[in-house]
Amino acid sequence: MLRDAERIRFSEEERNAYAGVCLFLQDRDSAERWRNWYASLPERPDSFDRVLSIAEQFLENERLSEQPRPKNYYEKIYADRNALFHHSPYALEEQLTSAVRQGNRSAALEALREISEHGEKAVVAKEPLRSAKNSMIGSIAFLARAAIQAGVNAEEAFALSDSLIQQVEEFRSRSAVLGFEEKILLQFIDLVNARLESAYSPCVTRVMHYIENNLDKKLRLDMAAAYAGVHPAYLSARFKRETGIGFSAYVIRRKIRESTYFIRHSDYPVSRIAHLYGFSSQSYYITSFKKVIGITPMEYRSRYLSL
Repeated sequence: MLRDAERIRFSEEERNAYAGVCLFLQDRDSAERWRNWYASLPERPDSFDRVLSIAEQFLENERLSEQPRPKNYYEKIYADRNALFHHSPYALEEQLTSAVRQGNRSAALEALREISEHGEKAVVAKEPLRSAKNSMIGSIAFLARAAIQAGVNAEEAFALSDSLIQQVEEFRSRSAVLGFEEKILLQFIDLVNARLESAYSPCVTRVMHYIENNLDKKLRLDMAAAYAGVHPAYLSARFKRETGIGFSAYVIRRKIRESTYFIRHSDYPVSRIAHLYGFSSQSYYITSFKKVIGITPMEYRSRYLSL
C-alpha cells in the first residue's frame, strides 16, 4: 500500500494521511477498495485535511455497507453503570449534554432545573442520605463524560470528578447534597470553556476520543495513528509534547482512572474489572493500579467504603 502512495507522488502530509488509512483498513478487500477509490479521483487532493475528508467519506460508505457492529465501549459501560445508578429521562439528558459540550451555562442550568422538576431522585440506597450521594455521584460521572465529549482532557475531567465526589461524601444532610448539584454542573462548564479557549491539536484530540471509545481494548500506537491519519512516530512525539505523557502511559492511566468507578461503586471482583478494561491479567491490572493510584484496588475499595 505504501508503494502505491509513492507512485501517486504524494506530498509528505498526504503520504501520512494515506498511509494512516491503509493501516486502519486491515483487511485486504477494504484496503484494495480504498486504493482504487483514491487512484480514480479526478483531481488530486492538495492538502492533508482533504485527504482525511475523502478518507472519512470512504470509511462512512464502508461502515454503511457492514453488518451491525458490537456495542462499543461506552454502550457497554453505560449498561453496567445504569445497573448501578438511576439516570434522568433521555431527552433531558441529551439537552443537558448539548449545553455542557457548548459550555453554555444558562442552557445547562435550565436543563438541570427541568430534570429536577421532572421528579424525585430515584432511590438507589436504603438510607436517604446515602441514596442522594449515590445519585449525585452518578450525575458527576455523567457530566464528566459530557465534558470529555466536548474535548476536555479525560485526566482533567476525572480529577475534577474525584474531587467533587470527595466533597459529596463529606456532606451530612440530603438537602446539602442536592443543593450542591448546580455547583457541580458549573465547575464542569468552566472546564469545558477552558478547553475551548486552549484546545489540543485536532490530531491529539481525535486520538484522545479514540482512546476513550476503546478503553476495553488493547490499544496500540499504530492503530491510534491510523485512526488519526498520521504516522505513528509523528503521533508519538506530538502526543507526548501536548499531554506531557507518552501514549502507552496515558492509556494505562485512563484505564485505571476509569476503572476506579467500578471499584468504588460495585461489588465486581478485581478480576472482572481487569477483564473489562482489557488488561492481560489480574496481576498486571493490580500492579498498574497501584502505580497510578498509590494503593491496590482492594485497599482503594476498603478506604472508600469506610467513608
